[in-house]
Formats: sequence, C-alpha cells, structure tokens
Amino acid sequence: NSIRARVPDAKIIIMDCCGDPVTDVQENLLRSNCDVFVNCGNDEDVQAMYDNDNWDVVKNGTEILCFGRVLAILDNEKLLDDVDRVHKMSGRYVLNDQFDPALYEQDAVRDRIVIGPKHQSQFPIEATTVPLQYMARLWSWPRSMNQDIVKVYSDSFVFFAERLAAGGYVDIEHVLYKFLPAEKVHEEAQL
Repeated sequence: NSIRARVPDAKIIIMDCCGDPVTDVQENLLRSNCDVFVNCGNDEDVQAMYDNDNWDVVKNGTEILCFGRVLAILDNEKLLDDVDRVHKMSGRYVLNDQFDPALYEQDAVRDRIVIGPKHQSQFPIEATTVPLQYMARLWSWPRSMNQDIVKVYSDSFVFFAERLAAGGYVDIEHVLYKFLPAEKVHEEAQL
C-alpha cells in the first residue's frame, strides 16, 4: 500500500523465500497486491538452509541466495524491460514521507546505486571480515545494472558460505558493503 500510495504506476514484485510453505490464502493475498509473485520457498537450497538452527543464517542466506536468482530470471524473461530503476525493499518495511521519487531523476544519481550511508559493523571483524555495512531496507539501481547486481548477489552468496564454513558470519548488510562497486554508489541519508 505504501508503494502504491507514493508511486502509483510502480511494478511491484514480491519474492517469498520462506521455507515454510505459503498457504493458498496467503499466496492469493500476495498475488492480489503485486504485479509478479515469485515463490522460492520450495527451492531445494532454501529448504536445506531451513535446517539451520540460527535464524539469522536462515534469513540472510535465503535472501542472498534467492534475490540474485530472481533478479536474473526477471531480467532474462524481460519482465523489467519497462522499468528504468529497480528498488529493492525489505518486506517488513514501508515507504514513508522521506521517500522522494524525484531524487532518482537527478543527474547526479540517475546512473548510480542509491543506498543509505554506511555504518560501522556491530560484529567483531573476525566474524565478518567486513568493517562496514549498508542497511538493506531500501536501495535501488538503474535497470541497466541488473547483471552487475546479480553478480553482487552471486559473489555475496559464495562469501556467505565461506564465512560460515570458517566459523564466522556475514549478513546482507555486510556483503552489500563488500560487493557493491564503490565507484557506482551514491549514499543518501534520507532513505
């Protein structure tokens, strides 16, 4: 509702990557509120991740794994060809009055990844090996960068698995800082 209120003609795509099956009622409700619904919950890799006792590992791992795959599918099936800019918003958030669609039309940011300012990590450096992080609540990029973003997620998932295998940890916020190309990032405080 917050997206439709602020960007009435937005193409809304909902990706669900929960290992617990979505009920028919839930799926119908989700489908009725978006243009495209992608259910990744039955994916073998998602199901395998749900065996982990650490909910942070499950939540971050499934998001990192699924988002890159879904973006690649959307791009390959040309479902985003009528979109100039892709915004990725986490499902538990809503757009508020700070969201300004005019920001993305400015020459200084039109061809850049727009994300909130980096923050110091709350984890010991030994856990993540990444000292900073970008909040992943809402960020965006020009559609022409879709394949770059798919690679960010692909690289992120490899790194995520490596950190876990080494006894460490990393989440979506830290891998975004590590893998987003710094020269293409515009940090915006009002996101």
